[in-house]
Amino acid sequence: MVRFKNRYLVVQINCRDGKRDESLSEQVLLGHIRDSIRANFGDLGAAVTSASLQVKYFNPYTNLCVVRCGREQEQQVLCALSLITEIKHRRLLFRELRSAGTIRTCRDWALKYHRRASE
Repeated sequence: MVRFKNRYLVVQINCRDGKRDESLSEQVLLGHIRDSIRANFGDLGAAVTSASLQVKYFNPYTNLCVVRCGREQEQQVLCALSLITEIKHRRLLFRELRSAGTIRTCRDWALKYHRRASE
């Protein structure tokens, strides 16, 4: 039996008006990602990605988000993220910062990213 391989995507969420939005949560983001996949890739795309798609981490203060998906569906998820333009009547822009095979690598990279940004 073959092991299921995941990818972890570190995504930065930029609000176009520059204000911080603390009302966003992991569940809201996951719902919008699934809706975007269904709208752009149909029911088959939604079914293929639904098994592994999960928002593992979201910080509203730093606007960083870690999304888990299957390795084969990485490009679909990135495309769906880039096509999301609005959540809760706020214009957003998603930008992939890092893609890794383990969540530990994403965590270490995010810590380094925050240290560089705070300097």
